[in-house]
Amino acid sequence: MKATEIAEDELSTPARFVLQLSNLNVNRPAEIGRLLGISDNYVAGAAVELLGENLVIQWPDLRIDITARGKQVLADGGKTLRPRNRHFKVPYDPLTRKVIDLDIESLLERIDVRKDGLFIAPTGPRKPRLSNIRIDEVREYERFFGRRRDKIEIIEVSAIKDIRLKYRNDVILVKLDAPNSENPVFAAYRSQQYLEEESGSIQRLADRGAALVPEELRAESSIPRIQPTTLSREESVLFEEIGRLDQDFGETEQAVAEARATQGTTQDERERSALEARIQKLEVEGNELRNKLTERESELNTLTKGQVYRLKTEDHRRQLLHAITEASLELTIVSAWISPVAFDNELCRELATAISKGTRVRIAWGLGTHKRGSEADRKRELGNDALRTLNRLIPEDLEGNLTVKRTETHEKFIICDNLYCVAGSFNWLSYRGEIDRGYRRETSMYSERQDDIDFWKRIAEELFQAY
Repeated sequence: MKATEIAEDELSTPARFVLQLSNLNVNRPAEIGRLLGISDNYVAGAAVELLGENLVIQWPDLRIDITARGKQVLADGGKTLRPRNRHFKVPYDPLTRKVIDLDIESLLERIDVRKDGLFIAPTGPRKPRLSNIRIDEVREYERFFGRRRDKIEIIEVSAIKDIRLKYRNDVILVKLDAPNSENPVFAAYRSQQYLEEESGSIQRLADRGAALVPEELRAESSIPRIQPTTLSREESVLFEEIGRLDQDFGETEQAVAEARATQGTTQDERERSALEARIQKLEVEGNELRNKLTERESELNTLTKGQVYRLKTEDHRRQLLHAITEASLELTIVSAWISPVAFDNELCRELATAISKGTRVRIAWGLGTHKRGSEADRKRELGNDALRTLNRLIPEDLEGNLTVKRTETHEKFIICDNLYCVAGSFNWLSYRGEIDRGYRRETSMYSERQDDIDFWKRIAEELFQAY
């Protein structure tokens, strides 16, 4: 896609010298040219550059004076911020019409396949349109996965081209860890296609005890992805149904918003009438889904005596801050990644305050940061920068109250004392969950039941002892 970004850049050499002279009250073009030994044309070109950046102002008698912004640029060594066009790629899901929260260069890595499932391409996918690309999604993706250190902010996405991912032709071996079984399942793929005979042969080797996982990856696979097992069958069915209803309701709301937006842009009366009929139908469906959702949530509340409920995306940040202030003994936070977008100054202050009051805080994070390469280095740097900010706020005599462990885990949960636990798909320390254009659906299970708390405490102990 083609986007316009505000990025750090340097002034040209003539412009930098002209700016320095104007700061010394040498402000007439002829005098500037004489001192620098350059022609009037060079001085004029430099002045145009400075005027365009609002670094100087020009008077009717052609004198130029430096502005406050110009003085700041001088203090910064001649560096300024400028809009410029850039072309880059983002992974886009044509089924959900969303930017995928996944590094495009590591899309086929084993750890990502284990997280996101098997990469069978959809049939007849919808090509993206510019109106489908939400700028907040692009900003979020670039903040987390971008490699441009001088990038400041993307301000516009002006063009998009559909480029299909070219998967590697070598065989991808996928190891699937079942939560309730010690026997892994292996599957082989080439160019997105399942290889039935090869998968069967590999599985037979595994069943005979052959070591199929490279030694350097065995640490990653030593902690399988575990789902909560303390829900009863009836509770699980209700919980899953609530999730499906909420997702369907959200998609219906989005479809209504998109239809209204299209209706407002078309001048075709027949199309407007068709869209109005579609909107009315979707609103009826939305009301039915909302009523069913309310009923199922009430049933779950009755069944669990109010001790278990489902958190939506936008509930997580508030719940995390509440847990930090409520914990008096120990707070455990497990998140695959850390990003300053979520691990911001507010979170650092709240954590430091809790630690200063005597609360022990444990943080486990670091998926992909044990690997080599620029991407792992970048993820590691993002997390370490945020943690350094937190460490600077903690008194030296209380630094022992903070434990940080870098682990290869997809688990995402928090435990507040012995009061409650929250576990699900929300990355607590890399996503804020705000309702904006970059919004994505992530859910978790909140539970005050002792069995659930003990279950996730055991998982936490395994994580903190694993590395």
